[in-house]
Amino acid sequence: MTLADVLVSIFIFTIILASITGIFITYKNIYTVEISYNELTINSSILLNKISTTIRQGIEVIETKNINGTDYTTDYDTLILSLATIDSDNNILADTYDYIVYYIDPIDNTILKSNLEADVNSKRTSSTKFEGEFIDTIIFNYNNTNFSSIDKIETVLVTNKIANNLEQEIIMQSTTNLRNN
Repeated sequence: MTLADVLVSIFIFTIILASITGIFITYKNIYTVEISYNELTINSSILLNKISTTIRQGIEVIETKNINGTDYTTDYDTLILSLATIDSDNNILADTYDYIVYYIDPIDNTILKSNLEADVNSKRTSSTKFEGEFIDTIIFNYNNTNFSSIDKIETVLVTNKIANNLEQEIIMQSTTNLRNN
């Protein structure tokens, strides 16, 4: 084998190796984007389902309420609900309520949180929880301007995330009736 043959072989091997590396990098980037998109879709779906489930348990939309020491006002991106209090035997307690609010974190507006204030006899526990991230927009549309007459809430959830310099956006919508409506 001559030196020219060795150089040609090395050149061909380098081209093949560069092609394989390029294919691998492209595949890895596509895989990362797809995984990110699937994760965003699943997390958005779970979050919207959780909010809808809570709305179905809701007795009434509350206009303003101090929950666990923080004042909240229901508006387009904040939802306050009264929930029937449930005891440890899963019985509904008459004339007692738990209160929950869904709101955008004031420090990081890409995070949705909830704050639950449970009645002393409730099975539920008072707490502030992280509900979801990558929130671009959450909109609560109410079917009435009179809070005591609201019986249906439309929730629009827009989440987005950047993966490999590609912005991914998921838009989901749900319309949910309050309890007994």
